[in-house]
Amino acid sequence: MLEIAKGKAIKEQLDIKFIKGDMRTTRAGKFDAVITIFNSIGHLTKEDFIKTIKNIYSNLNDGGLYIFDIFNLNYLLKDNNITKLTIDWLKRCGDIIVREIQYSTISSDGILASYDIYHQQKLESNPNITHDFQTLQVYTAKQLKIILEKNGFELLKQYNIDGKSFDENKTERILTIAQKK
Repeated sequence: MLEIAKGKAIKEQLDIKFIKGDMRTTRAGKFDAVITIFNSIGHLTKEDFIKTIKNIYSNLNDGGLYIFDIFNLNYLLKDNNITKLTIDWLKRCGDIIVREIQYSTISSDGILASYDIYHQQKLESNPNITHDFQTLQVYTAKQLKIILEKNGFELLKQYNIDGKSFDENKTERILTIAQKK
């Protein structure tokens, strides 16, 4: 992805410094804001999320902002909303048919497990079926607030991912804005 971004920057004649690193440990300097998107922190264990929060804190200027999004545990546990994450895609590319099916489960302690089945078949031949599995750690808005405050941040605001008002039981993904104290 960095190579693609570099290529686009060159094409647009932009002078951008790209850094490959690990959000848990990379010391990249001091910034006014750090943004992590697309549930990226959900791929971290609880322990690694704490390491990441501490590292982000050390990379921010005083008063700097940390902005991130993550699935909302309360929403996923309510009314079987976890089923809304189900994927069933079918696409035909020439003589190849590809189907992806993904279903997920959620535990009360915030482990979202997703199971993928990939079915690829060239017409008139046997299908190739593969399986994949991944987990995400998700949190409630209250849990995020506690973690942020324990690690030197003030929670400024939480929103729905589209910027609308946050509702604990109706918001699928929490967009959080926190400030380094």
